Amino acid sequence: LGHFEIKGHNEREYFCTYKDINVFKPEKIYEYEANQFAAELLMPERKIQEIMKRNPFNMETIELISNSFATSITSAALRAVKLTPDSCAIVVSSDNRVLWSQKSRNFRYTLKTKGQTLSPNTCAADFFIGKDVPDQSEIVSPYGWISDPGLPNDFTLLEHSIYFPNLNMVLSLITLPEKDDYDLDIDEFDNE
Repeated sequence: LGHFEIKGHNEREYFCTYKDINVFKPEKIYEYEANQFAAELLMPERKIQEIMKRNPFNMETIELISNSFATSITSAALRAVKLTPDSCAIVVSSDNRVLWSQKSRNFRYTLKTKGQTLSPNTCAADFFIGKDVPDQSEIVSPYGWISDPGLPNDFTLLEHSIYFPNLNMVLSLITLPEKDDYDLDIDEFDNE
């Protein structure tokens, strides 16, 4: 729909593959613009903001957005991360490697980049080796997802990952825990 409504998309016909439709980064500009148009059309910012004001920012809220607007969990997660004031990110991985990521405007850390192998200190990596992963947020070492050196000793992340077996992909929501939510010593984690 975006191709027909966006000025400059002048082709008579567009053939969008599954891979094209799942372009969430501006690598293919026409597909990216069409996806952005569809996201606003299907998940209006005002409606998403209303849901996020009433609910904590977590995977359950993303699933609520997905179900409320009949969209994929991945597109709902991307939309929510782009609109939230919270410090968070999503990372999509396949075959134990990062495919792409999106940070919220307040997430100031450097994420692992496209093509990097997942750290064994992530729940996402556990999916690819067949381990059972709880359907909830887990406290993880920041070095599993963040490549910034010199993080504070008490710094941890929360990771909630969902595996899509038919796509061999994992969607991970990375958030910062509230200080009161944990009492964990970071020394038990390996600094990679």
